[in-house]
Amino acid sequence: MEDSERLTYFYHSFPRRFRKDTGEELENGLKILKSIHDIGFILTPEITEWQEPLDDGTLSKPWKVIQKRCCFTELSPNELEKHTKSFGCFSLEFNARTIRQLGGIPVFYLPKPTDEDVGLESLASALIARTGEIQKVLNRLSELSEHIGKNPDKSQLLGVGKDGNKAFFRTSLGGTEDVLSLITRDTQPINILRNALRVITGFFYPAEDFRYTGILAYYQQREWRFVANMSKEGMEINRDPTESEKDQLLKIDSDFFGKELEFFTGTYKRVDQCRIFSELNGKSIYRYANRIIVPDAVIDAVREIFNKAEDPPVISVNEL
Repeated sequence: MEDSERLTYFYHSFPRRFRKDTGEELENGLKILKSIHDIGFILTPEITEWQEPLDDGTLSKPWKVIQKRCCFTELSPNELEKHTKSFGCFSLEFNARTIRQLGGIPVFYLPKPTDEDVGLESLASALIARTGEIQKVLNRLSELSEHIGKNPDKSQLLGVGKDGNKAFFRTSLGGTEDVLSLITRDTQPINILRNALRVITGFFYPAEDFRYTGILAYYQQREWRFVANMSKEGMEINRDPTESEKDQLLKIDSDFFGKELEFFTGTYKRVDQCRIFSELNGKSIYRYANRIIVPDAVIDAVREIFNKAEDPPVISVNEL
């Protein structure tokens, strides 16, 4: 077999939490697998923070990167058993072509500087900082465009401010609209550019976290992702969860999904900021899987859930 045909698949394994004993892991693995069957893949928020070393030797304020994603690891089948010891004993297996067709993209791993950063280790953190600043610029341009669109009288002076206190500029709304038109000439609209940058940052991840891992620990996971805010031909690919779906997720893990996180737009429970990737071209996402791989003890229970002819086959991990 040629190297280009190396037998590998992409695995989504769970439950990473609930590993106190085998019974708890099996119970919650079944709940998660049932949610994938009923709802789809959950694009779950995660927040990473990056700090840029400054010229005076201090660190910048943390730059937050908020990602809503579902993760897959590229493995050979004989590597899966070791992988499940860390990520959980239930796995959905996809072939490489399918993951690509579903919009999967590999993670872009960026090294964080060590405590003894004497070289150029901080370049990646500086890149994140610049990306954050570009996001700020696009946000402001978007707000400006929205403000102009709400005012039909383009002869008015542009006024921008907070809490009712506006500063008025020498240019009119119409003049500002002309400048924005010039800036975005031959490009997509500002909102689309802003959302594209948000999607791109969803694929950034540290190569390691020295608080918990050794060097390159995350990089070695060979991770690909589905992320939120993706669209095709103007149509969003994923959606918000319904209230009943939120309740189902909270019953699976109330501590995780009920935890409050600070987002750019305010403080929300994690479940309220999840997105759902449920189907593509009218076909449930889980039906794109090659196989569902589970422990022997629950194989009958899983086959009761996935019992339609078009469902992927359910096998025991011992059959690999």
